[in-house]
Amino acid sequence: MTKYRRDAINANIWPTLLDKFESVMQDFGGSLIEANWEQDHAHLLILLPPKYSVSKVVNSLKGVSSRASKVKKLWSPSYFVLTCGGAPVKVIQKYIQNQRNSSPA
Repeated sequence: MTKYRRDAINANIWPTLLDKFESVMQDFGGSLIEANWEQDHAHLLILLPPKYSVSKVVNSLKGVSSRASKVKKLWSPSYFVLTCGGAPVKVIQKYIQNQRNSSPA
């Protein structure tokens, strides 16, 4: 979620954020499976090796992407994580892909 839920993410900044998200996940030996955005938050489906804590990876994703975007205080300190061990990955990917399409203009 962006700081103060302001509309900070847009089509111009998203490619930079996406590139940094992918880079961070590679650094952790994981992968970014799916990603999408709304103006005040991003949805990421990641595969993460169990040797890393979720909080460490989230902090890295936020820090690296914030510095690359050159937006001061881009992210709020909070985040939401949901494990999806029982759900088919394709279902979650479809959900993330449809987030921008279902948002009001």
